[in-house]
Order: sequence, then C-alpha cells, then structure tokens
Amino acid sequence: MITEIESIMKFQIFGNTIEQYLVFFVSIFITVTIFRIFKEIILVYLRRIAETSATKYDNYLIESISELKWPFYLWISLQISIQSLSLPNSIFTIVDVISTIMIAFYVSKAVLKFVELVIKDINNTAKPEDRVDENIIDLGVTIIRIVIIVLSIVTVLTNLGIDTTALITGLGIGGLAVAFAFQRIMEDVFAFFMIHIDKPVKKGEFVVVGNYAGTIERIGLKSTRIRSTSGEEIVVSNKDLLNSWINNFGRMSERRYIMKIKVAYDTPAEVLERIPQIIREEISSASQDLKINRVHFVSYGDYALIFEANISIYKVDYVDYLDVVQRINLNIKRRFDREGIKFAFPTQSLHIDRIQNNKV
Repeated sequence: MITEIESIMKFQIFGNTIEQYLVFFVSIFITVTIFRIFKEIILVYLRRIAETSATKYDNYLIESISELKWPFYLWISLQISIQSLSLPNSIFTIVDVISTIMIAFYVSKAVLKFVELVIKDINNTAKPEDRVDENIIDLGVTIIRIVIIVLSIVTVLTNLGIDTTALITGLGIGGLAVAFAFQRIMEDVFAFFMIHIDKPVKKGEFVVVGNYAGTIERIGLKSTRIRSTSGEEIVVSNKDLLNSWINNFGRMSERRYIMKIKVAYDTPAEVLERIPQIIREEISSASQDLKINRVHFVSYGDYALIFEANISIYKVDYVDYLDVVQRINLNIKRRFDREGIKFAFPTQSLHIDRIQNNKV
C-alpha cells in the first residue's frame, strides 16, 4: 500500500511529480491563510490598538498597510509556492518580473498613502493662519506621487538587470532643458507655493501692490487676480507679486484716524476749553468699536484754531471704517450747531489806508 502511494507520488506530469504539485498547492493554501489571518485578524487588532494610542502615526501606518490588496498577497503566495515546481527558467523569470512590478506598485501606494496622511495631519493641526490651502496639498501630493513612480520604475528596471544610468542621465538633462525652457513659468509656480506657505496675502484681503489697490480674488498657479477699487481686474504674475512691496490692509487689527477740527478765531476761550470734551463725547457715541487716544487744541492756524483727535477704529473693512468716520463727523457737526460753535473757513481781510495828498 505504501509502495503504491509512493509510486503515485513519484508519478510525473509535465516534468513535475504529484508530490511536487501537492507541496505547491499546500504551500499556496498555507501562505494565503497566513496572509488572510494577517489582513483580517492581526491588522484589525492592530487598528484597534492604534485608535486608542495618543499618536496618529500608527493609525496612518495601518492605513498605509491596508493599501496592500489581495492581488499582492496572492501573487506573493504564488511566487513562494512555485519554487517547489520544476519549471523552465523563463517562467521563473516572468514570475520574478511580475512580482517585482507588483511589489513596486503596491509598496509605492502604501508609502504615498502614509506621506499624504502625515502631510494633511500636520496641515490640519497647524494654526489657522499657518495652514496651507487644500489645493496646494493635493498638488504637492501629486508631485510626490510622480517622484515615487519614477523611483519605482528605476528600481524595477535595475532589479531586472537593465542599466538605468542612461535613463537617469536623460531624465536629468531633460528636466534641465524643460526647466530652462519654462524658466519664467517655473518662477511663477515656485512663487505660487511661496505665497501659500508664507501667506503674505490671502483671498479676500485688500492690498496695495505698487500703484494698484484692490481685493485679492484668486491666487492661481501662474498669476494672482486683484479686483481694483475702480472695478477692473488686475492680473499680476506671482513672481512680481512677491518681489513687490505689499501693503496688506486685510491684516490690520485697527485703523488709525487723525481728524483736524478748525474753529473760528472769535470763539471765546471758555468755549475752546470745553471743545476737547465735546469732541470726546461725540466720538464715543458714534461707535463702541473705537478708542480715543487723544484730543487736544494743537495750534493756531492761518485762519483757524486747530483741534486734533487721534482715534483707533476697530473696523478692518474699509466701508465699515468709513461708516464710523461719517457718524463721528455728523455727531460733531450737530453738537457744534447746538453749542453755537462755528467752524472756520478761509477768510482774508483787506485793509485800505487812505492817503491825503497836501497841495503845496
């Protein structure tokens, strides 16, 4: 009986014994089972542990490993098990080539997933003013993806015994040629990243760039659109924008308003003494979003006595700021009318002397 079993096991089909085929299938079954235990039990258990930990990076590592799908595990099982069979070297070579490509593809996906999760986590946990726009994150991830793909292709070709020196040199020379040909565009693209990283301006902020003033409407890959106060759209290249002096009124925490009030010279001294308090009262009643820094009778003008008020208005929006200024001016005008205080205006007195000619 044993002899018959041994003879059956030694029976060959296509150059392999029944025993070799049994070892092949048992090996596939065992490796697939191990991978299934790892994917459906161990990985799930590790994910639960990672969710209770203080750091998020172990979660990201588990998510990255999850990018290894069943085609990857099945092919690795096949490569391990096929070693028990006697096959032509060409078949083993084909299996090795496919395995190399499969490993490079799935490992690249896992690495990219981990890098993407880490970058987005760093961005999301940063302060609001330091966060980078999601579009920039996506663009950066795309660039990293391209780099990983190129590295994976070079690695696969190297493992296949192909000399990649010429390919790498060609990519370097081609990259330099492209960079030189598109130098101006690349400068604007680089400036685009710097704008989103350093954040000198953001969408919706009112800025003055050179001789132009307006609101930032869009920051594109090559240029920035500014809607001017007169209505037209101003297009500024990102490089020129960074190289310019930028007055960013959107970052103001307050606006300083210096107002000069000129009253007539014939105003009595006792009334002049009350005017600073009157101005303070009317400024305070105009808005709660302001602070009076000082109000003084500062100088004698050519035709007027000059009072000066220094005010901090906590209205960043320009229209809101002007609304407060308007209320202040109207309040002071109405109060002066009630108090009988006259505003000064340019006047000129002409003195004529009569000369009597004596006849001799």
